[in-house]
Amino acid sequence: TIHAPQEFYINSGRNATFQGGKSRLTFPVSFPKNTVEWYYTFSASRDGAQIKQTKQNLKLASDLTKLLIGGVTGGVLSIGMNQLTQPPGSDYCDIYLLDKNNFSSFEAKVDFDQITQGTRKNFKSGVVQMKCCINETYYIGIKNPDAGYGINVVIEVAAICVDEDWVM
Repeated sequence: TIHAPQEFYINSGRNATFQGGKSRLTFPVSFPKNTVEWYYTFSASRDGAQIKQTKQNLKLASDLTKLLIGGVTGGVLSIGMNQLTQPPGSDYCDIYLLDKNNFSSFEAKVDFDQITQGTRKNFKSGVVQMKCCINETYYIGIKNPDAGYGINVVIEVAAICVDEDWVM
């Protein structure tokens, strides 16, 4: 587990502008040595109670562990996305994978570049598999695209690491 399930409230654009708060947030994602791939699972809803319930049911790291211990044929690369628990979601958010040069631009609402493989726009919920971006710290940026309504989100991040042992 890189980040255990975390819950956030993200203001609407209008409320962030006129009443304070933020319509965007970022958090860093750093990976342990020997990470070969990583995943994040995400859910968004205006209903805070639904997000609290979803948070209690997120089990990305556990699902990955069970698949690996269960002997997935072909190793980690053959994990099918349909084998992982998909959380429910009812409202849209935009999620961006950002490098260290772009996360502050994202927060400042100026032009920024995102890493396409990890970015999802108009995303209600799901699991995203990442086979890149493991050698340094990256940032997940979450934006509420709605001008009028705040949104509750929950996210979990997990990585698969491989350690090789040599026996003589």
